[in-house]
Amino acid sequence: ELFDPKNLSLKACASMSQARAHHQAIKLPGGKVLVAGGAGPGGEGAGYYLSSCELYNPDLNTWSSAGSMNTPSADHRLVLLDDGRVLRVGGSTLSGFGTTTCEIYDPAADSWALTGSLSVGRHSAGVAKLGNGQVIAAGGYMFTSAVEVFNPATETWTRVGNLAGPVAGPGAIPLNDGRALLMGGEYWAGTHTHPAAVSVYTPGTGLVTNGPPMLVGKAYFEPVLLPDGDVLVIGGASGGANYCSTNACDRFDAATQTWEPAPSLNQGRHLSAAVFTQGKVFVIGGIDVHPGITVPL
Repeated sequence: ELFDPKNLSLKACASMSQARAHHQAIKLPGGKVLVAGGAGPGGEGAGYYLSSCELYNPDLNTWSSAGSMNTPSADHRLVLLDDGRVLRVGGSTLSGFGTTTCEIYDPAADSWALTGSLSVGRHSAGVAKLGNGQVIAAGGYMFTSAVEVFNPATETWTRVGNLAGPVAGPGAIPLNDGRALLMGGEYWAGTHTHPAAVSVYTPGTGLVTNGPPMLVGKAYFEPVLLPDGDVLVIGGASGGANYCSTNACDRFDAATQTWEPAPSLNQGRHLSAAVFTQGKVFVIGGIDVHPGITVPL
């Protein structure tokens, strides 16, 4: 579907050639949208994890095949590098939960090439591009606390520190001052826990330090950088043993380095998408989970 933020309307668009879930999509510099990998229909086994990729042309409302990844994967992360290439970080593969393998897509050549590997295999990590063009990866499944930074010039990862504890599904976002917030996540050891811990990565020192904790521990939320430099954290999965989606939103005040409540969503959700445009934050889709009930949005 296509969403028009000016008219607040949705309309159907052309369908992909391959049904997929747990994939990633990213807008390329030329305006096309790259969709990479994911999981196909059916249970785990041969063919479940996808290497196929597709490109959406918004001018023509068409999908076309793109070069395939070398490693079929789902729940990876995509980051647009400063030179227009796309970095794929980790992912879940048939060989295990969380791969160290990373790849780079070159839109000009329409091809993927293997690049430097993570030191720790992970999927569902907190990943973001820093102001200096490097990429940070924090946490991820199978529950790691490792924080690593990718240098596109050398195509290598460097371990820079650890989160307060091992988590999957943390949030990661760069601040206007060049630092990065690494927030929340979930841990599973017979029951769910959702730590509110926040870590801060400072490129100038290369250190990961403790930051002010969120008001509510949560995972699989969408952080958005606002024009004033504050960060809005939208919904997420929370509740610990009473695992559920939350409608709670929090705002990080970059000037005072403190958290404050923000207006709540009308409906709890996690694994949603959010974008700031036209002076507003739009939140799209997700999953609303309550004990015994799961509702796709």
